[in-house]
Amino acid sequence: MVPSHRQPLEPMPSPSVLTARLVGIGLNFDCEPELDADIEATLAFASIAGMLESQTRTLCVLTTWLGVHQRCLDARHPHDLVCDQACDRVLAYWASIAHWLRADTRFAPLEALYLGPPLDLYPFGTDFQIKRRGEDARFVHSKLRVAAGTLRDRPTDVLSPIQLARCRSGYRHRMSMCDRLGDSTLTTVA
Repeated sequence: MVPSHRQPLEPMPSPSVLTARLVGIGLNFDCEPELDADIEATLAFASIAGMLESQTRTLCVLTTWLGVHQRCLDARHPHDLVCDQACDRVLAYWASIAHWLRADTRFAPLEALYLGPPLDLYPFGTDFQIKRRGEDARFVHSKLRVAAGTLRDRPTDVLSPIQLARCRSGYRHRMSMCDRLGDSTLTTVA
């Protein structure tokens, strides 16, 4: 059943617009931010760019952002935006993110987006790199095979929830609605 609030994904923004939107949602790229960017749509576009256009840097920071900000993400919205994507690679990425974040049951519908065999992040060399360095712990047993160290996880590449809330009122409101955050975190934002 398709949710009634579902909006179709707009056309893919240009790389410079996508970068400005990513900065606007708290990714540390050198660009002026677009502060009113739709968070979930921006995440969907970043996953498309990362998986279809081999923008590994975007994929690295996107994955880190999801780990840092998962509790304030509307997990239904990325599902709504990417479920019509015909590309298995994008669907496998989101299914793998849902597998990684499976302790948060809101992500369960995303895991069902891709039911095919696991895909390699890169079309060549994945077996060799996994044998050499092991598998990225975030993607073990998921639908995406990623060698350790391929998608770096550096929290300083993204703003913390408190930093993002200070510069974006919409995110601050999300934080206030997140039932998992305590009052001490919210009072530090103001």
